[in-house]
Amino acid sequence: MHWRNSNFQILHFIVGACHTADEAYRKLYELREERNVALKQSEASSLLQQAKLLRHKRQLDSDDAAEVLEAQAGILELESTREQTEACIEAAKKEVEFIDNLIERIEPHRKYKNLPALEAHQATQREEWLYELKSRAENFLLSGGGIPADQLAVMRMHPGWEEEILPHIESVKRGEVLLHRSKPKLLQD
Repeated sequence: MHWRNSNFQILHFIVGACHTADEAYRKLYELREERNVALKQSEASSLLQQAKLLRHKRQLDSDDAAEVLEAQAGILELESTREQTEACIEAAKKEVEFIDNLIERIEPHRKYKNLPALEAHQATQREEWLYELKSRAENFLLSGGGIPADQLAVMRMHPGWEEEILPHIESVKRGEVLLHRSKPKLLQD
């Protein structure tokens, strides 16, 4: 339970919320980056804690009773969080391992895999947003309401408004079509 995101959450609510393999890759790429930064920060924190421990141990030899008590308290504080910190580090390593596995499984399905990661992340946005806005329209209409004005304004800003989004909304209103979002293969496993 020391993870940031459970495997289930990563797979079904982060990757599962994506409409394209490239967007799933982007989210996983960023999540892995964040987790790796957390691991490096943990390493730095561990070194600082080791330094504090050495200082506290040196203080134990002091003739000043207050310094000795402060050293004992400092050592107890450091020891009290050690197990939890180690558990968090292990969970983060497992999380990165799971993310790497998903990235490997998504890679063959990516449309923009020929581009460097940062360019691919940009390239997928038009298509990802198109599907996202169609999906939002469906959710609003299927829940018995209309599309809120602010959401409609966002939909109208997309370059695919006239040719793709508006006709999709009209089809949904007529009960003719829903955006078919089959689960990506990796979600079926």
